[in-house]
Amino acid sequence: MRKVILFIMIFCWGSMAFAGVSTTKKGVEFFYEAPDAGKVCVAGEFNDWNTSAHVMKLGDDGVWRIVIPLSSGSYMYKFVVDDNWYADPDNPKQQDDGYGGVNSVILISNDELVESIKPSTVDIIKPPPKSRIAEDTKFKIPSTTSEVNIMVGSPSGTAMHKGIRFLYKAPDASQVSVAGDFNDWDTSKHIMSKNRDGIWEISVPLETGTYMYKFVVDGNWIADPDNPKQQDDGYGGVNSLVEVSPSGDLVVEKVVEQKQTGVRTFLNPKVLFDGRVYSKNIFEKEEYNDKLMLDKPLYDINLGVKIKFNSQVEGYTVMNINNTAEGVDMWKTHLNFKRSYLKLDTPYFLVHAFDKFGFLTFDDPLHLVGSIGNKNYNFGYDVMGVYGRSNLPMFKFPLAGIPMQFQAEAVFADNAGDDDTDINAYRGKALFDIIPETTSLRFGFGEYHAQLPQTSTSSKEHASSEFDMQLAYSLINTGWQGPMEFILSGEYYQFKDTNNENMDSLKTTFAKGDRIFAGLEVNFPAVLKIYAHFQRNKLEFARDITKSQLTLGGEFSTEKIYAKVAASSWKTDFPDSLVSWNDYYVYMEKTDGNGRWFQKYTNVPYAQYTLMGYETAMYWDILLGYNFELFHQKFHVGYEGKIAQQDIKYEPKLIENIASLQWDISPQWTLYTNLRVPIYND
Repeated sequence: MRKVILFIMIFCWGSMAFAGVSTTKKGVEFFYEAPDAGKVCVAGEFNDWNTSAHVMKLGDDGVWRIVIPLSSGSYMYKFVVDDNWYADPDNPKQQDDGYGGVNSVILISNDELVESIKPSTVDIIKPPPKSRIAEDTKFKIPSTTSEVNIMVGSPSGTAMHKGIRFLYKAPDASQVSVAGDFNDWDTSKHIMSKNRDGIWEISVPLETGTYMYKFVVDGNWIADPDNPKQQDDGYGGVNSLVEVSPSGDLVVEKVVEQKQTGVRTFLNPKVLFDGRVYSKNIFEKEEYNDKLMLDKPLYDINLGVKIKFNSQVEGYTVMNINNTAEGVDMWKTHLNFKRSYLKLDTPYFLVHAFDKFGFLTFDDPLHLVGSIGNKNYNFGYDVMGVYGRSNLPMFKFPLAGIPMQFQAEAVFADNAGDDDTDINAYRGKALFDIIPETTSLRFGFGEYHAQLPQTSTSSKEHASSEFDMQLAYSLINTGWQGPMEFILSGEYYQFKDTNNENMDSLKTTFAKGDRIFAGLEVNFPAVLKIYAHFQRNKLEFARDITKSQLTLGGEFSTEKIYAKVAASSWKTDFPDSLVSWNDYYVYMEKTDGNGRWFQKYTNVPYAQYTLMGYETAMYWDILLGYNFELFHQKFHVGYEGKIAQQDIKYEPKLIENIASLQWDISPQWTLYTNLRVPIYND
């Protein structure tokens, strides 16, 4: 049995120094003892927290000094020693800095310091400068990433009259805004609007210049990960930069190199918490009276701790309390490890160590890794390992005059249980810009291998390989809200399962097959998306089993209305006399023909069960939603329908109806209820 444990260690340290403030004839003298420091300055309200306005001078005694003329009034300040911010803890005049610490305060009256301050020690802490906003300041960190984040004008590149257009993808967010030094970091001034794709957008008029900004997603400060123009925010993270030319266009030629940041104070890395609580409470009527009695409550509680060491390194651990799983009373239960990861994400590469944490799905159409079961789970649950990916192209060069770049990713994992199951997979992609900004071509390939020991001398092995392509074309018109996109994709996927009796010498194949996928997707500029997918799965046993499926669907979305309808029809060639139902279920229905009989979390939905055994079948999936406001409160009503039938001319075997109502009480609280009405005819 292998055990992999990820330890996240936080080192805290402080700095002791002689410091103080006094008055002279020329003004207020600030002094700080740091003989080994390279640079010391004082920053505060009197210089707009500018770290270069008042650089102190080092004396022969190792004390840095500066005299600053100050008018009567109250001023907050801190010392800045080699880029580290220090407050004076012995100064009784202090004020909350808004980030869990304090700023020192001096009061000047008639050129005299009120309540003189003694020389003292100082603690490392940070101020709230207007142009430096701490990232992730709230309780919960949303799992969202941005796509095309900033652009100027329409997709054709002509300037918009409204200014710079900011985009951020967060379909589950309640509110997204953009804040920066162009609006004095006001989170309520530029609130964005969400479109049908879950992308929030806003156009902000900006004068010529360079501006720092961040997105604020449900109260969480998020830098723009896809914008290469960044600047250190002074808190271990970065602010994104947008530069506007005199003509009002977005400047994209100049790239600001990202500065490598590190852990600077005991307040940084930041420690953030999240979690969820499930409680099951059952009331039962007593036999001897009509009273309802509450059974012993059952709890399943997750507590997550995220540590952001800096803008590139973070760790996350989830602990769990579940008295039912432990088989004990609630007061006897323990806080048990559930899952964890440690991630290094640089501009050039990403390394992700994980333990029972699902996070990965490859982007080929049939998903060589991830998209597990009908719930489309990510890969990573019940395994531990390491994942790596190139964030920038590994190499670029022209091929026949066409720009080409190559990217790669790989994962190596081991079962988190008592067996020694090994899983490894890789994927490479070659990207061609046939016509820049309009036509692109992608070729991808990958392999997946799993070895599952059965005894000390035997094992079962699974091997998959795939090749895929995608051709994308964008049709652009200056009068449209966005481009019209045509995406043509295809993939060939094959697998083989073998018994290895002597680990290497004797192998026998017990299952193999292949899959073919072809798809066309059309995204209209405004509110509509349509698609058509064809998939053929083939299993090779004593006699081949084939399943051919065609899916047609569409999505329509506005600010208030959402509709999604998909219809699938398939035909199965199943030889009853030569293949067992168990093999058909495991290799075709449960795994969608990918041959991975060992995968977990692949339960077949009931509607699919009702159609098993029929040569032909049809399945309808309907999702409707409507957003509205009532008494200044936001509501959402929805309908989800599933219809399973043998053919269009036959009566359905199952009609499932789910009606839902959601009330957004606040950005943090939501009340949700639904009603399920199934109709069976089987």
